[in-house]
Amino acid sequence: LHDRPSHVAVTAWGKRLYFVDVSNTPTVVSHVPTSRQYWGVASGPEDTLVVSSEKDSEGPASVDVIRRTGVVLRTVTDSNTLTDLKYPWHLCVSDGDVLVSDLDANTVFRVKLDTGEVVHRLQHEDMRGPTQVATDTSGNCYIASVDRQCVLVVTP
Repeated sequence: LHDRPSHVAVTAWGKRLYFVDVSNTPTVVSHVPTSRQYWGVASGPEDTLVVSSEKDSEGPASVDVIRRTGVVLRTVTDSNTLTDLKYPWHLCVSDGDVLVSDLDANTVFRVKLDTGEVVHRLQHEDMRGPTQVATDTSGNCYIASVDRQCVLVVTP
């Protein structure tokens, strides 16, 4: 999180986010209730979090921007507007975009954080069950493929 570099936000089973201090022994410092079960979480712009949720009784599969209090500010995209979005899992924010791994679609979507526009659909024959996704300062994208037990590197 931007103002506390030793704090991270994590998801767990149940409709809540946990904030953990990882400076020494990881310690939960707070938690907040959320309206949905979120699976992925990343730091967003202006002290927000970007989170992903699968389709459930609360709504369609989605990528949302929320406050640290758990309040939803807006939906970036959901399975009603991005019909390919099936099971958004993990995500990361990079250069104004959010990269979302989708387990069922075997795809990583790159979506404009401010407009929800899909910039790119990353697919590869070795990307089966993409889970974790990360980027580095050079623009490379790293995708963990759970079914193939490998990490794919996508260069700009």
